[in-house]
Amino acid sequence: MINSKTLKKLITIFLHVSAWSLLFLFFLFSDEESDEGMTLMLSMSVLSLYFIPYLGLFYFNSLFNIKRYLITTQFRKYFILLFGSILVAISLESFIDYLEHLDCCADEESFSLKYAFLDNFFFSLFVLGLSFSYSFLIIWMNNEKLKNESELKLLKSQMNPHFLFNSLNTLYSLVSEKEMGKAEDAILMLSDILRYSVYQANDAKVSLEDEVNYIKNFISLQELRLAGKVAISFHCEGEGNNVFIEPMLLIPFVENAFKHGVSYAQESKISIELRLNGKELVFKVINTINETPKKMDDFSGVGIANVAARLELLYPKNHVLAIESKNGIHTVSLLVKKLG
Repeated sequence: MINSKTLKKLITIFLHVSAWSLLFLFFLFSDEESDEGMTLMLSMSVLSLYFIPYLGLFYFNSLFNIKRYLITTQFRKYFILLFGSILVAISLESFIDYLEHLDCCADEESFSLKYAFLDNFFFSLFVLGLSFSYSFLIIWMNNEKLKNESELKLLKSQMNPHFLFNSLNTLYSLVSEKEMGKAEDAILMLSDILRYSVYQANDAKVSLEDEVNYIKNFISLQELRLAGKVAISFHCEGEGNNVFIEPMLLIPFVENAFKHGVSYAQESKISIELRLNGKELVFKVINTINETPKKMDDFSGVGIANVAARLELLYPKNHVLAIESKNGIHTVSLLVKKLG
């Protein structure tokens, strides 16, 4: 099976070969000055000789000279090599022009070296223009990719440590009250959460099942902390073992529900629903809005705004996120049309 990096290289090579082939065919069938007695194969051979110096000029400038000297602001070396490569290309092209002149029309007219140099010089500038356009397009695309990757890493790294502190407080309370069975279960759940956060959260993608297990452990620890004071439900449909998702993408919505939906002064409910249809994900979080909030622990994590930005980067035009607060109920609905 071909990996993504090899496939990308093969596609790049194919696009380059296709582009040069089209340009080659354009010149082959539009050259009115070619000898009518030439066979197609001979015409292609002669034209290939013309293309070789220009191909060398294009790739020398784009793959070596720009990368090594222009981008690193070594302008003197860059322009010396640029003018040198232009001179080499023009000289080779002019020599090929001279050989063709000797073969076809040496008796009819004299060879103009000045005209050959000027003609090849202007076409060299055209090739260099293509080379600059190609190079700076690739540089821009790479910069955008790095920018998006760094933004994703930043968004994923903004996890709030308060959840850990409060989980440790819950463990302390359970041990103090000698509820050793619950304390052991809580330690295992917290261990799984930390393992996921430290190791799997750095992966590009994880199985949806692992993300769901993280959410389940998070909810279970919250239930221990709240001790039945909040009605919490979590319903999950579909097998997520062979479906992959970016880590820590769903948990912020759950954290936000606990942050804004828990109240000790009024009835509080949190409902979480996840449905998987093939590779289409529907995720819904509903919670009552705490109208009289006390000083609560901050479980907001990366924040809903950051998650929305992350979704735009990861699933552009491939997701729908709807957030609504109405009649004391806060609802978050997420549809991802095609997971990995």
